[in-house]
Amino acid sequence: MRVALEAGGLSAIEQSDLTATRLGEAPRKPVIEREDFPVRLHNLQSCLSDGRLIAQFILAEKSA
Repeated sequence: MRVALEAGGLSAIEQSDLTATRLGEAPRKPVIEREDFPVRLHNLQSCLSDGRLIAQFILAEKSA
């Protein structure tokens, strides 16, 4: 991910893996909830718990 950011002209200041903390979160009420929201939420939680997805926080700035 860092390589892609830097190739796009950004410099990563901070990068944190939030996967473990995101797994314990209670689901939030979305602003727009479509009919398939429960299925999408289940798929997201399943992928996070199986390790197929990771949640990251990346703080970047435009390179000088």
